[in-house]
Amino acid sequence: MIPFFQEKDKHLIYECRRSSNKKIYPICPYCGEKRNISFKISTIYRLHSIGCPKCSDGISYSEKFLLEVFNQMNIQISFHPTVKEIPWSKPHFYDFYDKKRKVIIEVNGIQHYEKVKIFAQSLEEVKRNDKIKKEKAIKNGILKNKYIELDCRYSKKEFLKKSILTNFKFIDIYKIKENEIDWEECHNQAMKSMYIKIYKYKQENPNYTNKDLAKKFNVNKDTVSKAINMIKNVNLKNL
Repeated sequence: MIPFFQEKDKHLIYECRRSSNKKIYPICPYCGEKRNISFKISTIYRLHSIGCPKCSDGISYSEKFLLEVFNQMNIQISFHPTVKEIPWSKPHFYDFYDKKRKVIIEVNGIQHYEKVKIFAQSLEEVKRNDKIKKEKAIKNGILKNKYIELDCRYSKKEFLKKSILTNFKFIDIYKIKENEIDWEECHNQAMKSMYIKIYKYKQENPNYTNKDLAKKFNVNKDTVSKAINMIKNVNLKNL
């Protein structure tokens, strides 16, 4: 969390707790953008993000954490699958789709378990939508034991690690073992902008096409295009 503090506010690191409601004007640790919107220290700690308008990928900590888990397991999975990949999904969207094993994984944040002020939907509406999505998936051939809902209400390494390792459906399908995953690296990758990672990899590997990059990072080609177009205007010396 420390990298989000501007120099003038760094004294607060020692004066305030991570649960503090004290507000600061943070700086993006990836591109150096200084936000003109104040954030509570507790909010930065909880989200691990300040929604940087220059380089933010809009991908949650939990989603990037799970992406790295799959990366370490050498499992090809589709992140935010398109209608082309799941034709029957429209107008709904799913978080992850494993085409080979016919598995859908939903990464459920805190709004799926309790009312959150920043979300427009009520808890009842969120739960109703979850039920509709699950029933639709099962109706279209996804087995009940292959529709996985991961409890990701807290963006914290140990919480997500436990959530994954205690999800019986996930363990039964992917046979994951605790000592086979570098959980600290999952945390490190979850803290980074996906857009920046894609852009930098493209710079280092110019022969890679958008299709190659999409496969490398388990995202669709639209995400790759957006990443390259967005990050090319960022001051690279700060990346």
